Amino acid sequence: MMFRLMMCREITKLMSQRLDAPLGTKDRLLLRMHIGMCGACRECSEQFELLHIAGEKYQELTLATDETNGPNRAPE
Repeated sequence: MMFRLMMCREITKLMSQRLDAPLGTKDRLLLRMHIGMCGACRECSEQFELLHIAGEKYQELTLATDETNGPNRAPE
């Protein structure tokens, strides 16, 4: 049981790193294999991806709002 928990913790770190930069071949393979076997990590990975997408969309909307309002206009 302890080995699996440590693996899940390491896999969670890889999930996060994957969203910021491409993983190496070894890490990508470890992540794919673990997610294929571990339902909890598979669900966690899906949630990480949704949060990442939501963050990107929020940033796009914030930038679009800033461009629309300009530097001296107050938001309506």
